[in-house]
Amino acid sequence: MGAVKRKRATKAPRHRRDLNYAWMKVIQEASALASSQLEYGEAFGAVAEALRRVAPIDQFMIVLEDRGEAVFVVVESPADHPSTVDRDTRLPLDGSFLGHLKGLGRAYIVRDLRREQRFPEDLMIARGGMRSCARIPLYSAGHFLGMMSVSSHRPRAFTPAHLPHLESLAVQVAHTVANIQRYQQAKTEADRLAVIVREVHHRIKNNLQGVIGLLGRHREDHPQAGPVLTRAIGQLYAIAEVHNLLSRQTRETVGLNALIEGVCRVARALSPHQIQSLPTEATAKLCVPASEAVPIALILNELIQNATNHGYPDNRLGTVRVALDVDPEAVYLRVANDGIAPARESASGVGLDLVRALLPTKGARFRLYREGEWTVGEVTYARTGGLVYKEEDV
Repeated sequence: MGAVKRKRATKAPRHRRDLNYAWMKVIQEASALASSQLEYGEAFGAVAEALRRVAPIDQFMIVLEDRGEAVFVVVESPADHPSTVDRDTRLPLDGSFLGHLKGLGRAYIVRDLRREQRFPEDLMIARGGMRSCARIPLYSAGHFLGMMSVSSHRPRAFTPAHLPHLESLAVQVAHTVANIQRYQQAKTEADRLAVIVREVHHRIKNNLQGVIGLLGRHREDHPQAGPVLTRAIGQLYAIAEVHNLLSRQTRETVGLNALIEGVCRVARALSPHQIQSLPTEATAKLCVPASEAVPIALILNELIQNATNHGYPDNRLGTVRVALDVDPEAVYLRVANDGIAPARESASGVGLDLVRALLPTKGARFRLYREGEWTVGEVTYARTGGLVYKEEDV
């Protein structure tokens, strides 16, 4: 008899050690979540599953306080026993079990929900077959966030011995919840600012179009100033197109193919010549920072206007082709026309001088050359300069 008692006494400490170790593993899993999760979603599924290995837990819930309501943000149950409480359920905080826990300020156990139903949520949980539960408050930096609740189909499944483990787990859960809330708050603020930025771009575009309309009327009233005003209108249209693109997206980058097509579309409306944009799959993901999009749009506009203004002195109609090419070393923006050759390959003028002035001081160059029957204005941007990059490189 004495040997049996000693054997039982030896097994008991070993069982407690194993159980403590199992609880420690659960808490470690929850701790890993604290720095890796940005959404509630299924974030706590692994924790709920681990809890079932160390305690008779059939339901794991996180309920948070939000603007005077109790919100069920996590509801985890086994697939064969789905919960009767839906995630995102909202109930008034006053008179709820969360409001009670907030006032109580400490964990407590409900030994039998059939006999101790005090709150509307108790009835909801009991309908799913839950008989007992433990509720632990969640705090972050002394601020009450909500609670972690674990429930079991068994009555009296939880004892005071469970509370220290559950409270340690609740500390890690609170860290995760606080991190998710901070991320969501920052994301909400970022989304709000993005909407404001898009609206600013939209208003700038509209204001520029208003100015363009005024210049167009002046051009009609003063034909002798037509060439100068047409040039200014083209420049404003190019700038407006950049703001148009930025007003329709959240990224502060501009795709080069879209920018080229936008500027060419505007140029077609101002010129009798055929203006073609030739996008390729190879350049589909090339983009530039928003801060560099206006100079590039103006450069392209000047090259097109230079081609149409100087390539066809005999007033015949011609073709202007705009192409974007890329290789591992550089990106090439080319505007070619089938008009006459320039007087010299280093031809200058107000437009081409502006092109050179708008180029970055490093990693870019401009040249004008003849290629067969075509006159080509080419701007080269070195890939190492970082001005032009692919979306996946951001």
